[in-house]
Amino acid sequence: MIKVLHKCPTNVDSDGEEDDSARESMNLALVEERSSLMKESGFAEYMGIDSIMKYYEENLDETLWQKKWTALGVSFGASAVITLLFYFIPVTRNLPIGTWIHVPFLVTWGWNLTPSLSYVGQGMIMGLHTNVSMLLGAITGWAILGPISVNNGWSKFLSKTEMDTATSIQKASQPSNWILWIALSILICEAITGLLILVIKVVHSLAKRRPAAHDPALPHQLVPTWAWVSGLVASCILCVVLIPSIFNWKVLWYLVVFSLFLSFIVSILAVKSLGETDLNPVSGVGKISQILVAFLGADILTSLVSGAIAEAGASQAGDLMQDLKTAHILKASPRAMFIGQMVGSISSIFFSVFAYKMYSTIHTIGTPPFTAPTANLWLDTARALRHKEIPHSVIPFCIAFGIIGGLLPIIEALVPVKHKKKIHWILPNGIAFAIGMYITPNWTIPRFIGALINVIWKKGWKQSHLNYMIIVASGFVLGEGMLSILTAGFKAFGIPVWDIGCVSQQSSSGH
Repeated sequence: MIKVLHKCPTNVDSDGEEDDSARESMNLALVEERSSLMKESGFAEYMGIDSIMKYYEENLDETLWQKKWTALGVSFGASAVITLLFYFIPVTRNLPIGTWIHVPFLVTWGWNLTPSLSYVGQGMIMGLHTNVSMLLGAITGWAILGPISVNNGWSKFLSKTEMDTATSIQKASQPSNWILWIALSILICEAITGLLILVIKVVHSLAKRRPAAHDPALPHQLVPTWAWVSGLVASCILCVVLIPSIFNWKVLWYLVVFSLFLSFIVSILAVKSLGETDLNPVSGVGKISQILVAFLGADILTSLVSGAIAEAGASQAGDLMQDLKTAHILKASPRAMFIGQMVGSISSIFFSVFAYKMYSTIHTIGTPPFTAPTANLWLDTARALRHKEIPHSVIPFCIAFGIIGGLLPIIEALVPVKHKKKIHWILPNGIAFAIGMYITPNWTIPRFIGALINVIWKKGWKQSHLNYMIIVASGFVLGEGMLSILTAGFKAFGIPVWDIGCVSQQSSSGH
């Protein structure tokens, strides 16, 4: 994607000049290194290493480059138009298919269709295995476990009037929250098991005393040790000082220090998980921090802050790993990347605050369309750990699904390498499965459709898929992302919408 946007040649020499004889003179070790990088990331398995290396060795043709820009523009425009349609005709955002085919069960349990090209693009990028796992999670949570809980009286849908007078345990026992607890157990158990497996692998690697990997970057391109060490120390000190002061000293400083220590550990897990599966289990590892500080007597606020620190560390570690690995493949300067990341981090402070203030002014966070299901999951976890408010009869299901979630990474780790590919398609991705359970199905369906488009495209038109799939998917995501800012501005200035049709009663979540 970056090469297309910047029209970069595939093969360049050390000075950045295009090497006409690169295909003949490319060092075998370099090819093997790039091949290894792609295999480690899982990208090679997904696309086919032979076709990737052939494409990697060829320079981008001028006509092909123009066609890619056209594909990006068309996909961006299509997604932008649909985003505008969502604003001006709100009924199109959540299509009640169940009402049309006279199956009210589907509407009640969120099996509507949100025709978002952004989520279709995400599904194209994420791949079939991850999206199948999410769909299985949605079926398990919103077509099996949820109805079982309601039919047995363990959970109950609450009207707006009932919500105003309901107790905290009644609110926690709504079907969506009842399902969330089972998803949470899967996330936590897989995160803990994955962390233990990672520790064992690290210890095993250290015992072998493998030689240090060679850094291909030139000495003047490396980031000085003093730069990142001083930045790390300074940011930790600021965190310990500022967070208690922000919350009127209700958050104890030593629990902030403990949370920072946990964030260092879970960041390792996040980098490994994101590099291998393209999924960062930040929510699961954040819950580990919440559980551990609960044993130290943390209240609800401290539990939320502790989890946020751990999740932020894991999230940033994963994002930086992806940036730096992309730069490594492109042979970019680590020092230049470091400076760029610093500039981006500082500028994002102002942009993120502005974006939050804008959306929170226009919408009430926690209500449709911004129901914030993950935030509710965090709050429910903190309340349960503090007050032991757990929905009725959910514990046995949490234990059963937690055991399954914990066994998944163990089975995958024990399977011989030659059988990894077969077992990969038999076992669902635990994180994706849990995510599919705690977001309503209307957000999972378009992702699954995107994954199917990806597979059909690759099977029928392999070369076209190789050239344009990522470009088109990226355009879908960018189009809605950019236009959502514009539509937020529309709402802020009171630009009217067209009241056509009736919106489904089932609120959409996960957006």
